[in-house]
Amino acid sequence: VRVCVCLSVSLCALKFVSICIICIFDVYMKYIADDSRFRFGMFRMQSWNAEETCIGQSFIDMMPNFSVYKEYYKNYDEVPKLLQKLEKNKKVKEWLHSETISLATNGHGLPHLLIQPCQRLMRYSLLVNELLKETSEEHPDYALLGQSLKCLQDATVAMNESVRESENQKVVSAIVSNPNKYINFEDIIAPSRVLLHCCECKVQMPSGVLFTDLYLFNDLLVLCETIDEGKRTKTKASVSEPLHTIWLDALEAVATKQTATQLMFLTPEFQYLVQLKTVSEKKGLKTAAEGGIEKQCAVEGNAPEGANGPRKVKWKWTNGDLFEGTMVGAKPHGEGLSYFDSGNTYTGMYENGRFNGQGQMVYAAGSDQGRCIYAGQWRDDLPHGKGKLEMGGGVYEGDFVNGRKEGHGRMQWRNKDVYEGEWLGDLQHGEGKWVGAGKLYEYMGQWERGKFHGKGVLLWSEGIYDGEFRNDIRNGTGEMKYANGLDVYTGQWENGMRHGHGRLEMRAKKVEGMTTPINLTQSLFLYFLFPPLLSLSSLPSTSFSIFSSLHFFLFVILHPRF
Repeated sequence: VRVCVCLSVSLCALKFVSICIICIFDVYMKYIADDSRFRFGMFRMQSWNAEETCIGQSFIDMMPNFSVYKEYYKNYDEVPKLLQKLEKNKKVKEWLHSETISLATNGHGLPHLLIQPCQRLMRYSLLVNELLKETSEEHPDYALLGQSLKCLQDATVAMNESVRESENQKVVSAIVSNPNKYINFEDIIAPSRVLLHCCECKVQMPSGVLFTDLYLFNDLLVLCETIDEGKRTKTKASVSEPLHTIWLDALEAVATKQTATQLMFLTPEFQYLVQLKTVSEKKGLKTAAEGGIEKQCAVEGNAPEGANGPRKVKWKWTNGDLFEGTMVGAKPHGEGLSYFDSGNTYTGMYENGRFNGQGQMVYAAGSDQGRCIYAGQWRDDLPHGKGKLEMGGGVYEGDFVNGRKEGHGRMQWRNKDVYEGEWLGDLQHGEGKWVGAGKLYEYMGQWERGKFHGKGVLLWSEGIYDGEFRNDIRNGTGEMKYANGLDVYTGQWENGMRHGHGRLEMRAKKVEGMTTPINLTQSLFLYFLFPPLLSLSSLPSTSFSIFSSLHFFLFVILHPRF
């Protein structure tokens, strides 16, 4: 109080400066007051033996007392600012630069003295590290030095963390106390939410939006825009992403001068490329983000392999699609379930965001495929491999390639028609067998793009044809055994009719020669004038039978000889 009156400064200000010194001084006084530990430490130094003396334990003994540095670290940043403010008082300035202070600080001044505790733990770490390098692994102090070094490093990290916590608390307080400057933060600032990191940055979105500030909370990433209102600027929270749905890419695989200060935050729907000012800023954000993501994933029930490992996620895209399952790198990877806005549902395996492996898709009635179900193997979002497709028109079971029926498969249509054989591009292609409903007709042979093409055997009500086809029609060379079981034609065909050289066996009569397709009028004319030629015509077998039965009657009435 006397000092305050003498220097004309407030008691609160002086306490704030002095408390930092007092708390550190108190630690060492307690250590000295602990007579047993102090004497044992002094004994070690007085009876020094390079081969046997262990000093690592001394640092370990001091570690519990180093917690007081946390409070010192928190307050230190404000002390130099306060001293500068107090120096505006002439009496304080004279006192700070007096001979008394100079002698007490070895000529360095009070600010220099105040920063010494901040450097103390780091210096201890450097000292122990050097001792460890010069100590043999067989020495009894080697393990203790290693243990004390780790304790000192952990303490240093804790001190730095305490400083960040203090600074972040001040940022949160500023946001709460200035609601007109910080917009849309009402639902973000909460008692259970802790600010881990904040910084200025540039995040340019494809839509043209530019984010200029980033706030990383323990469970949320917030990106903000700067709103310029002339003399004043405001910070508007525009995007918030749950931390357990974020993956981090440090862009280390693409090492350039630009990526050295960039980070990528990945969500299932968006990518945020964060441009920072310095490499150290990137490192600080990366460390905070990795720790925050890993802790929040654990809270959500995940145990990821690091901050970027696989985790269970439930995500709904802006288009209405919903995913539940495992994600890696912000993409579905592993087992999952998707509900699409179209009404389709997929259950099965994913790889790098695509359907890959075993899975089932139920297509809604309103989809392009109509109401149907595919169960089987997938590759890159398409049926590929063995699978079964149930459609309104029938059921296909067999091979798929890139979403199309291709390879070997069996298709049964709704009307009970069945095809089994080779496919290409969703059409019968290659060797295959078609059996009509009720076995009213059968085809066994070659196909091309969904049609009989090549060599094949067709069985239907008119008989059995064994020969060549082109575009579903008998074309080329073939043998036709008619349904009456007696008539057989072997020879050339064109457009489904006997045409060219052929041989017709009709009952007990055999005729060889050339055949040409004729119509009904031509048949009557030939029959009346040249009855023998009719036997060589390519009139269909049904028509031929009719004319055979009316042969005598028509011939008697119409022939000019009668």
